[in-house]
Amino acid sequence: MSDRKLAKKLQPILKQVWKLSRRLTKASINWLLRTIFLLNRRPRVAGFILPTTVFLILVVSLTVGALTFRSFNSTTRTIGNVQSRQIYNAATPAIDRARSKLDYLFGKDNRLPSGVPAEEVVISMLLNDGRLVGTPAAAAVSRNPITPDPYTFGKDTADTSLEKRIDINGDNLLDNAWIYTDKNTNSSVIYSITLSTPDLVAGDPTKLGPLELLQLKDKQKADGNKDGPYARNGPLSNSEAISCRVAGGGSTVEGGWYQDQTNTSILRKRFQVDAFVVSNETVNKGRPTNFTTLEFAQDRKLDRGNKWGAWFKYDLEVTPGAKLNWNGAMHSEGSILIGRDVSPTAGFSGYLISSPSSCLFRPASNSEMSVRQFDEQDGDPTKKFFGIIGAGDIKPNDFSGEVEIHTYKDGSTYEVPAVKFTAANDWKVNGGKTTLSAIATDPKVLLTQDIQQAIAPNITNQNDRISDVEIGNNIFAQQERFF
Repeated sequence: MSDRKLAKKLQPILKQVWKLSRRLTKASINWLLRTIFLLNRRPRVAGFILPTTVFLILVVSLTVGALTFRSFNSTTRTIGNVQSRQIYNAATPAIDRARSKLDYLFGKDNRLPSGVPAEEVVISMLLNDGRLVGTPAAAAVSRNPITPDPYTFGKDTADTSLEKRIDINGDNLLDNAWIYTDKNTNSSVIYSITLSTPDLVAGDPTKLGPLELLQLKDKQKADGNKDGPYARNGPLSNSEAISCRVAGGGSTVEGGWYQDQTNTSILRKRFQVDAFVVSNETVNKGRPTNFTTLEFAQDRKLDRGNKWGAWFKYDLEVTPGAKLNWNGAMHSEGSILIGRDVSPTAGFSGYLISSPSSCLFRPASNSEMSVRQFDEQDGDPTKKFFGIIGAGDIKPNDFSGEVEIHTYKDGSTYEVPAVKFTAANDWKVNGGKTTLSAIATDPKVLLTQDIQQAIAPNITNQNDRISDVEIGNNIFAQQERFF
């Protein structure tokens, strides 16, 4: 179609559109445009991306925070456990130090009386300053001549500093408590030895002495008296037969020592050791303090004089002519020398204290035959002495005789060993000294110097007594008769 013809066709249409536009009002046009725009507009969609994103971020943040906090707590706890273990390890040697001091006091300190030492005497010996102890002040033991003070370790080592005494009850007097520094952990170690008990006042029903511990609260025990805190508990009796408890057993107290429940000849006392360790680093920096406390209790036993059938400071020589049947315990601070052949009418037979059905049959110490060993005398470690339980007769001055010694079999029954006690199984070294007097105690030195030593050139008897291992293998030691 040509352009002219197309134009002619469009002219009528355009005229009609023009006429229509002239007829439309402004309101109609607005309605039409609004309708067109609404038809072409995209439908509105509800939003979910932003809330979902926020929720995911919150969950991830909480998870990461919880894991971080848990990791922090675990690390802190691990560090604390390691530090606590280090501090605990630092406290353990303090317990060993206190034990060694008690071992020295009861085993090597010559100031310890031969009888039952009152607790004030023991406290004074540990203080080692000559101070009067007790309420009222009743006991004072002179200073130990050994220097430095054997109850204060004064050696500075690569691991620990010098030890010094401290005051723990606020009376401005040094107590049986010590402090030193553990250099490996940079910690301060404080430990004390406590043995005081409440005072017994005659006629005062409220002052029951050591028995009063049962009525006191922990704070009252910690406050104690002017000599220091009280031991928190009395001794634990290792009685083997409660049915054999003696009248008043476990209640009678002598000088702060408790009577055994089954044996009136045995006294017991509780020694309490408390150790406190604190890290110097946490204290100096003001951080939460890691510290450790340990408490150790040790019961000590003493024998009254009524335990012994025979107790000699000099040698105990047993060479009877007529028959001698012996029951019970015997002890010598020197040596025990038993001779003469045993027979139905002569010689020595060492019976146990009583029959197995008796309350006194056990413990074995009721029938012990024992001698003393001195590792030092007068503070001199060269002045040793080793007591010997030997078979021999002082009259012919030889090692002879066969003696009958009864023993404990399996710890609970009575036995008469088929083997007699002779020079072949006594404590003397075979092939050593040939005369009995050579191992006997020198009476002159004992009387004038109060020192145990043998007469022979080897005055200690150390080379003339069998070893501790051989003694342990001896039948009479294994079956609990020789101690």
